[in-house]
Amino acid sequence: QAFNAEELWVLNQSMVNSAMRVTEMRKIVGAVGGDSTENKLKLIAAMAEQAELQRVFSGARSEAGRALRVLQEAVASGKADKTAYDRALDTLGGQKNADRLVDRLNDVWADARYSDLEKELWTFKFTRQLGKASTGEKLTEAWVNSILSSPITQEINFISNTAFAMIQPATRFLTAAFEAVASGGGRLRPREATFTDALAGTFGMLRGFGPGLRKGLFIMRNGFDVGEVHKFADTGRIRSQALEGSAGNILNIPLRMLGSADAIFKSMGYTSEIYALAARNASLAQKGRGALRFGTKEWSDEVARLVDDPTEEMMKKAGNYAEYVTFQSQGGVITKGLLELRREAPLLKFIVPFVTTPTNLFKRGLEYSPLGVLEAIKKNKTGLERSQALARATIGSGILGYFASNFLNGKMTGSAPTDPAKRDAFYRSGKIPYAVQIGDTWVEFRRVEPLATPLTWMAAIYDAWNADPEADFTETAGRVFASVARSALDATYLDGIADFIDAIEDPERYGGNWLARLASGFLPYSALTRGLAQTQDPFIRAPEGLGEQAMANLPGFSSLVPARLDVYGQPLQRVPTRQGPGALLNPARVSPVTTDFVDIELSKLTIPGGVGPDGKPLPDRPFVVGFTGSEIGGLGLAREEAHRYQEMAGEATYTTLETLMRSPEWATMSTAAKVEAATKAKSDARKAARVGLALEIVTDAIGPEMVARGTEMGLAASTSNYARGNFLAQVRSQGKLNQEVIDK
Repeated sequence: QAFNAEELWVLNQSMVNSAMRVTEMRKIVGAVGGDSTENKLKLIAAMAEQAELQRVFSGARSEAGRALRVLQEAVASGKADKTAYDRALDTLGGQKNADRLVDRLNDVWADARYSDLEKELWTFKFTRQLGKASTGEKLTEAWVNSILSSPITQEINFISNTAFAMIQPATRFLTAAFEAVASGGGRLRPREATFTDALAGTFGMLRGFGPGLRKGLFIMRNGFDVGEVHKFADTGRIRSQALEGSAGNILNIPLRMLGSADAIFKSMGYTSEIYALAARNASLAQKGRGALRFGTKEWSDEVARLVDDPTEEMMKKAGNYAEYVTFQSQGGVITKGLLELRREAPLLKFIVPFVTTPTNLFKRGLEYSPLGVLEAIKKNKTGLERSQALARATIGSGILGYFASNFLNGKMTGSAPTDPAKRDAFYRSGKIPYAVQIGDTWVEFRRVEPLATPLTWMAAIYDAWNADPEADFTETAGRVFASVARSALDATYLDGIADFIDAIEDPERYGGNWLARLASGFLPYSALTRGLAQTQDPFIRAPEGLGEQAMANLPGFSSLVPARLDVYGQPLQRVPTRQGPGALLNPARVSPVTTDFVDIELSKLTIPGGVGPDGKPLPDRPFVVGFTGSEIGGLGLAREEAHRYQEMAGEATYTTLETLMRSPEWATMSTAAKVEAATKAKSDARKAARVGLALEIVTDAIGPEMVARGTEMGLAASTSNYARGNFLAQVRSQGKLNQEVIDK
């Protein structure tokens, strides 16, 4: 990797300073009374720092592996209590292992056989090995990069960050408005946010794009931000990777791209807050007899001075704000608990690959919703924090109100129905989950996080509340809670948890595919290859097992996997924006509203609910065609046979229903008569399909066993003696109804 002169100088100075710290701490630990736990941890921290810098300097970067964890915990322990020491020691493998590491270093330095130069060289090599990434860390990093390798993932991340950044100026101005009211225009208490601050913050956000872009490009090239080297000893963070060398750099491109995007928006957030704070502090500055006035030369000079040389407090606030707008804020008890749990059970990383970003997205979704008002009434909040909470809740509520009106008018969807037949009808109509109808098109909104979070909750609540109008409040409330919880898991960043829960709840149906998807992540750039395969294949596949899961995601091989069929036996197609070469670069999931004649007529039919066991009336049910089963006459169907059965029955059902519905008599029928006629048409079509499938099995049969199986199936599917005789005649005409078949 190419470093410029300034970057090389920074790294070189950091290396020199780090080496001096190792030598200094080794002397302290070796002195009488200097071998305290705190001093040992500081020595190991210096060694870990040296190890990371050596790899960065040599161009072979490693992810935040053992050395970085050691450094983070050890540095933190220098400013904390015994609990922090215990965490640091745990990171090293316990007190015994920490003592062993220090003793090894001291033994070499106490050995008179080595010269000082040899001891320094040994220390250099020893520290280099301290933080070497484990095989597990390398596999995890490869897997995470693989599942993030789709260009659409990168685009959605950028779009979400952009959308959130775009509402920040509005949040600042609205915060200033609430502050003006709450402070009585400054008469009741000093205003903690003004329109001047908001204007300066907006200007600063734009000014931060250029530096952010340069940082982003540097991260793409080197895998870390050189600015982080300046504060390495304090933060213990250098953005690096576990997979080293050219191959590691290639495999880490997805994570580097995400880091690059974060750098751009972090810079915009940081600079925005610096400018806002500079404007605020300049307005409070006292010169002569009064405060500086906005717009004067003195005020402008003070703002420029503070921007160029911000105070430590300003930099800290700006850093926190930069993490806030990029969803990287330090988490609370739950977040830290999840991170600790993943560290104790590393395999959880394959179920919950991300923690900090999802929890922050969840929190931002709460803040930009009506529930955000709750933040404003907490006792420990400052006036500024209350105004910010009200501003965020107001903006989020406004967005929610617009979508709510669409939802009530049937122009917004929640999750797809769980019932297979209703789910099929949902997609056949052109609908997609969590979408809003704009004209004759459904447009997905779920991926624009965190603004989509309260919208998905609203959709989930509405669906659950109206699922059973006759249910009592307790049952409805339980359904609402479950629906909201499920909608949260349906979020794109929690797909892994949702899939895992499905596999646990129904292992026979989802378990194999979940394991197959998990394993496919170990194929380099699996998400990218899956996207390439989908651009060449317009049909949705139904893979079973690891082999088919892999083929479904490989260009040129996906067509070898059976397509998923709808109730009419037609292969399901992807939405138009997920087809063709442009699909790989189009993050929008858009689907046109479909107007199939048969589906429109069926949507008008309802089946009376009748009366339940408790004597209460049941709600009417929509008429649905439904899928065929996996057996005929008690005989189980092989996968290919079940697929063919659905294909034949579906096509026959659609043809029969269309003929019925286009007849003159259909328009004159009552709803009850239409339901009865449609039910009979569906039943007749499926009977014919069962007999037809049985004849196909007989025709293709090799050996008497298969002929006997097909014959038995055909007889079971025939509903009258005439039909059975007709079926046997067709089998006999093929010359296959011999005595051996009859005996079997």
